[in-house]
Amino acid sequence: MKICVVGTGLSAYAFVRRIIDKNNAIEIKILEASAQKSINSNELLKKINRKKKYTLNPTHSIAYGGTSNLWHNVLAPLDEEDFKDRPYLMEGLEWPIKINDLEKHYKNVCDTEFNFDYELFNKDFLSMKNTGGININEPFEVKTFVHVKKYLRTKDKFNELRKNNKINIEFNSIVKKILIGDGKVKGLIVNKEGIEHLEKADIFILCAGGLNSAIPVMANHEICEELPCVGHYIMDHPMAVLEQYKYLKSLKSPIFTDFKFRKDSAFGIKVAAKIKPSYQKSFKLTNNAMFIRPSFFTGIYKQQEILKKNILTMRDSLLRKKIPVKLIMEIVSSVNIMKQIALFKLNIYEKHNLADIIYVTEQLPNYKNGFEYVSNELAYIDWDLDKRDLNLVKETMLLFRDMFIQNKFVHGNVDDISDIYDSLDTAAHHMGGLRMSEDKETGVVDKNLKMHGIDNLYVADTSVFRTSGNANPTLTSMALANRLAEHINDN
Repeated sequence: MKICVVGTGLSAYAFVRRIIDKNNAIEIKILEASAQKSINSNELLKKINRKKKYTLNPTHSIAYGGTSNLWHNVLAPLDEEDFKDRPYLMEGLEWPIKINDLEKHYKNVCDTEFNFDYELFNKDFLSMKNTGGININEPFEVKTFVHVKKYLRTKDKFNELRKNNKINIEFNSIVKKILIGDGKVKGLIVNKEGIEHLEKADIFILCAGGLNSAIPVMANHEICEELPCVGHYIMDHPMAVLEQYKYLKSLKSPIFTDFKFRKDSAFGIKVAAKIKPSYQKSFKLTNNAMFIRPSFFTGIYKQQEILKKNILTMRDSLLRKKIPVKLIMEIVSSVNIMKQIALFKLNIYEKHNLADIIYVTEQLPNYKNGFEYVSNELAYIDWDLDKRDLNLVKETMLLFRDMFIQNKFVHGNVDDISDIYDSLDTAAHHMGGLRMSEDKETGVVDKNLKMHGIDNLYVADTSVFRTSGNANPTLTSMALANRLAEHINDN
């Protein structure tokens, strides 16, 4: 049997690794749009934001290893309520699977790819020093994030598999269109260095990521007519520093409420505050999270937050042997950013009396948020925040504000809560576009990630997410890919 995988990111690696572990007889062919040694090549096609900006620049681009070249190795699963029906918010949020269907796959990914015990997410790491001096109690609870110190760069992992003749990767291979016949994929039209050919296989797996897997599907109008949700319901995590508080008394606490177990630990723990599920229901709120970050500068300046996000692009520039002089100068000139970077990297505590409050919020799915495919050269991205999104963030802020008041913080700088649209930005966590569903009217793939009505086409990345939760989607995406590999092996 031959399997053709599109993409070389984290989900693609989780799928390929699991398939090979279980069945060495399967032939794996991987199509990667970039060159092998190219760090950041041209996009599959030009994508233009027509509404609110949807992404950071490098996450629009194609590179061997996908976004594993950029991410910070912070992991957390979705919460149990993320998979459930929540009619108090809107109809149609329930996934076709439950968190129990993913538990063993979460565990497998944590164990085999990151070398830590999944049960870490269920341990109580709450202490006053780890929450910036705040006593987190009703209606809140702590959510745990694991920060793995050794970065997983999938291109390195794929190179090991290539050396051992486990897989074959075709570089510079851009999938333009999916050809369908008799309810199956007959082949992919692939453009390799200007020459088109038909790529055939028994099974096809799209793992190109939330911004790219939908594109070759949208190029086939027949699929779009049968599956009206293709390219729609794209989501992200609207996030921002919206408040800053002053402690009544200076204290020492870690950056992003982060700490290590010991000096030689291979990972650290982050804790966030989130609203308990029962209170989410009572207050009719989404599953939002809040982080506390020590600050050494009075005031909220969005430009500083944009600058911190742009630090993600620095590694990309350096690998392309392009020194981002302007970005480096801006970072060095900011005492606040330099101190925060030092605290984060060195895991040291610094006395301070200011705390930035970072909100990372769940965005509800919206059909209007999606792609408009124009041609092989152009697609428009229509992603925005509507009144419902903004109101849910505002109501969450007010609830957390009560907690800060109860902890006797001095209220500091706060964005005008009546107008937070410009302050909220994306976390570059691209989800949706090929969402999971029970039927073809409300989604694109079934519970086993097979595209509705097409027997041999699967999707295994963040584009299948039905809801977004409040955590980086990487771990869930890899668990879904792990589950798909097991499903294909078993069948």
